[in-house]
Amino acid sequence: MRARFRRSQEPTDIRLNLTALVDATVLLLTFFMMVNSFASAERVEMEVPRPDASLARDRRVPEPVVVNVLYRGPDEPPGYQLGPLQIDLLSELAERLAATRRHTPQLEVILRADRRLRYEEVREVMELLGDEGISRLHIVAEVESNP
Repeated sequence: MRARFRRSQEPTDIRLNLTALVDATVLLLTFFMMVNSFASAERVEMEVPRPDASLARDRRVPEPVVVNVLYRGPDEPPGYQLGPLQIDLLSELAERLAATRRHTPQLEVILRADRRLRYEEVREVMELLGDEGISRLHIVAEVESNP
């Protein structure tokens, strides 16, 4: 006797478990949102100087510290921002830079200053960086691109 196998005519129920895919998507989305907010917090909207006939080259700095000198008004002292952290006093900026330099001895600083500031206000920050032993300083300026 031969056994006959009969195929079932009922449709097969196939289900995909998408829970892991949804979890991974949410984690990636959260990661990119956090990284984007940190990166955009360091770049404050301001008018940086536009030098004429500049020979400066655009150089990428590995893990820099960004210091922004902010214009608050004609009769107001400038504000400061170290990365995403808002700082009101120059002495507090000095303390934070000293702590950062202890952690990273070869610290490189990118200095961004609003062009409406007086040079003396920006020079104070540059002198502060020198007093803290930070010798690697990059100053940001906006350069017109040639077509």
